[in-house]
Amino acid sequence: MKKKEALEQIGSMKGIVKLQDILNIIHKIDNFKTDTLDKLSKAEGYGDEDTIALSDIYVDLSYQRKLKIQTIINRLVNSEPTGFDKALAGHIDLSVRPDGRMFCWDGFHRCIKAGISGLTTIKASLYYHAKGMVDSACRIDEAKKFKGRNADMTKMAPDEIYRAKVVFQDPEALEQLTLLKRCKLNVGGTNDDVDAYDLPGYAAFNTYWTKQETDDRFYVEAAEIIRSAYPNLGSMSVYLLLGFTSLLSKNEDEALINTASITEIREKFMEMTTDVHGNVGSVLQKSFSQNVLKHQTIPSVGRNLLKKGLKDLYNDDGQEVIQLIKALGIEDEDDFDDEL
Repeated sequence: MKKKEALEQIGSMKGIVKLQDILNIIHKIDNFKTDTLDKLSKAEGYGDEDTIALSDIYVDLSYQRKLKIQTIINRLVNSEPTGFDKALAGHIDLSVRPDGRMFCWDGFHRCIKAGISGLTTIKASLYYHAKGMVDSACRIDEAKKFKGRNADMTKMAPDEIYRAKVVFQDPEALEQLTLLKRCKLNVGGTNDDVDAYDLPGYAAFNTYWTKQETDDRFYVEAAEIIRSAYPNLGSMSVYLLLGFTSLLSKNEDEALINTASITEIREKFMEMTTDVHGNVGSVLQKSFSQNVLKHQTIPSVGRNLLKKGLKDLYNDDGQEVIQLIKALGIEDEDDFDDEL
């Protein structure tokens, strides 16, 4: 099996999976022995110690970090000495659900390292869920433990923390999820809509959403406009989304502005992102987040959208555009390096 195919199979896994199924795919990779195993020091087994078989362990991928197989392999090969060190690995943490299945809520990557290195067992600490708990309740409990152990003690990516919060039903995370689903956006695999665009840069979204009192419909309208201009991209710039959201809000809220309609803005933006040959979405999303002021990226993107073409929708000899830019939070146009 080609490595790319193996990684795609593993990456497509969702929900509850057996750890052994992941290991089986890894061991089927072409030249896995010569390219990986032969470069590792022989792993020291646990002998007669009390251990758990890797083949008996399950993983709930709904709250776990994304599994980066190549990164794990690189760490094994580049460690000193190479390979799996059981002393450093310590104990993994397993939760035993009422049906008897053991779920690794902390130590997933260490299990993969052990399995890659040829071990079939690992040391583990066991926690038992209360009898009668359904899977969804067990999942929430494990996700809370996972977030508490990893997010509070080690560095986790913001989207990983967010995904864990969604699983254990943090009210704020669920509120954001409702909005993101309305926008057809996906953060960390939390939206299973096949048409949802990935939204990298969740930290920026969370900061803006937390600090700004912006009506949800402006996020939804901004996302729809961007999707219409980039119909086949599958990913959306978080700064373009937030810059557009802010601009749409000011476009409606400013009393001295002759508000442009959403239809006019959508049509104009599609024109702005289409090249001379009529190719829709040929202007890169990141072009709107270039030439920005320090600590004012989102207002700058809103300003750039105006300067690159949306200004044509306003009149009053440019005064409306000036008013909009000030409403975005930019006081001095001279702070920018050049005109767009």
